[in-house]
Amino acid sequence: LSAVASRLLEAAGIEGVTFSGGEPFAQAEALAALAAVCQRAGKGVLIFTGYEYADDLRERRESHCQALLAACDLLVAGPYRHERGPGANPLLASANQQLVFLSDRYRGWDFGVHRRRIEYRISHGGVEVTGFPAAKPHL
Repeated sequence: LSAVASRLLEAAGIEGVTFSGGEPFAQAEALAALAAVCQRAGKGVLIFTGYEYADDLRERRESHCQALLAACDLLVAGPYRHERGPGANPLLASANQQLVFLSDRYRGWDFGVHRRRIEYRISHGGVEVTGFPAAKPHL
């Protein structure tokens, strides 16, 4: 955890972190700890999940799931459904998904204007970097 957190916090110019597929809530314990470190450092935390907020996540009693929700600023919740077409907001891949603002950090943002520039994907195979970094990152 400390090595991953250090890399994220040392990366120049990042506003926050995004957790997405696999399912972040299937890894809630580790991601809750990482999200809390990022949030204490002043970074935003955005999570994409296939779970519904009201019907699934808010009702869960597992402490790690609740800790991950507590460290999250914005949740993009709901399963991707191709037949529904894209949502009105650029973050919503399908119209059934919803934005759940768990803090005021991103409330009022125009996500069509504020686009990510870089993304780190961390897996058993290593770290994959995508996006538009100012310079090639050294991992």
